[in-house]
Amino acid sequence: MNKKVILLIIFQLLSFTTYKATAKGFKFAIITDTHLSSGNPKPAEDLQLSVNQINATPNIDFVLVTGDITENGDRASLLHAKSILDRLHIKYYIIPGNHETKWSESGMTDFAQIFGSERFDFEHQDFRFLGFNTGPLMRMAYGHVAPQDITWLKQELEKAGKDRPIVLATHYPIQEGDVDNWYELTDAVRPYNIRMFIGGHYHSNRQLSYDGIPGILIRSNLRDKDGIGGYGIAEVTSDSILIYNERIGEPKQKWAALSLHHTYYPRAGKATKYPDFSVNQKFPQVKYDWLLHTGIGIYSSPYIYKDRVYIGDDMGYLSCYTLKEGHKCWSFQSKQRIVGTPAAADGVVVFGSADNHIYGLDSQTGVQKWKIQTNAPVLGAVSIENGVAYIGASDHTFRAIHMQTGKVVWEYTQVKGYIETKPLLTKDEVVFGAWDNTLYALQKKNGTERWKWTGGLTRIHFSPAAVWPVYANNKVFIADHNVP
Repeated sequence: MNKKVILLIIFQLLSFTTYKATAKGFKFAIITDTHLSSGNPKPAEDLQLSVNQINATPNIDFVLVTGDITENGDRASLLHAKSILDRLHIKYYIIPGNHETKWSESGMTDFAQIFGSERFDFEHQDFRFLGFNTGPLMRMAYGHVAPQDITWLKQELEKAGKDRPIVLATHYPIQEGDVDNWYELTDAVRPYNIRMFIGGHYHSNRQLSYDGIPGILIRSNLRDKDGIGGYGIAEVTSDSILIYNERIGEPKQKWAALSLHHTYYPRAGKATKYPDFSVNQKFPQVKYDWLLHTGIGIYSSPYIYKDRVYIGDDMGYLSCYTLKEGHKCWSFQSKQRIVGTPAAADGVVVFGSADNHIYGLDSQTGVQKWKIQTNAPVLGAVSIENGVAYIGASDHTFRAIHMQTGKVVWEYTQVKGYIETKPLLTKDEVVFGAWDNTLYALQKKNGTERWKWTGGLTRIHFSPAAVWPVYANNKVFIADHNVP
């Protein structure tokens, strides 16, 4: 190695060390897992106590709020949380958690409307802070970072440069068993100077490692077994990040520390583990004919009609592809995400959007034939029979719609919760569940209520709402949370 190369390496190392050492030192608070709900006043009381204590604490520069702000993701609870957080005397930055993304009558559109975005990105002294959604959107499973969020993150990190210290805020821990594509995320951020991930979800203080990258989880803001709520404090010094547990009314206690000079992971490395697809080798006869990377999250199922495939996505596009080759025929963009699965018949494809509309498009050209405005986002999947499309929405209304004209044949307005399921069509009935612990059966021809079933359920989380009912031998079958 010649002297010029050695001098260049030394210069780069010195520049990196000097860059990190320019931080003057600062503190920020972390509030997470507040779980506000209309039926329980205690979480709001706990959040207000934390806000009061942060306001009374000197030298805290800002607050990160890392998800599960509400219990049920409803607009009223989000607005209540905002009204309390807005009492902070310093700026706060907020991201959603799974309780906002899964149980959401708005399809998680209320969060961005109320707080401004599902992400945040800001600089403080020499540090860059990035926060983003870790899902899952509407379908409860492991967390998932959407393709468009990973693309955004890569772009922002590229702007920040390889040396600037970065703090990443998420709700879920970025590890196997919590986020299904954790490895995509750790591989994406590894080339950069990631000092830590910080978040919540576990309701306890934990120090973890995400493929070598430090991970810090903060306790829930809710009162603990001793009846005391709390939050976290991070203190950035010239050489460390110190993490404290702050119980309401008590002195803070340090429980973790991270070095700003230590290299925790190889930047040129990779995730320690990846999903194992080797089982596919046992079934060589099963293979895909074509594969399409859209770069956008897809949360509805594809619908096949004749020689076309119709797919709705998280950016509000309904796209049509040829079934044989996967070539795109057309795309139609609504103004919000599409969560429910579309359906098509008689030359018309029907779908709902979180932009408060139900659409009917020409299945060949994608040209809009009609649209119906609703009073809330439309998250339900579509079922079609004899020229009529059946679909539920979050405005507590279930509709039967003439497919060719878009005229509402009938509507049932007595649903207490929001609807995301695909309705079951039997000989005489339409059967669907909602997020109100209820399974409904309506007369198909006019929407008259035939019967309702609640099964003694009390918590909305166990509602027969995400399941698609099926029918056989004069019986309707749904999943039951009581069956192991």
